[in-house]
Amino acid sequence: MFANTPMYYPSIEYAKEKNELELWRESHNIKQGHAQAEVPEQLGGMNLG
Repeated sequence: MFANTPMYYPSIEYAKEKNELELWRESHNIKQGHAQAEVPEQLGGMNLG
């Protein structure tokens, strides 16, 4: 499922040097969205709200 998601792996410092900050930001937002979606699965479906 995640294999088709584009990811930018270098650090934010490298992205700034190479003028790729927007690409880094987009990738960071995608990663954060996936991390938030995975939390309930990792907790066994517990209702935290």
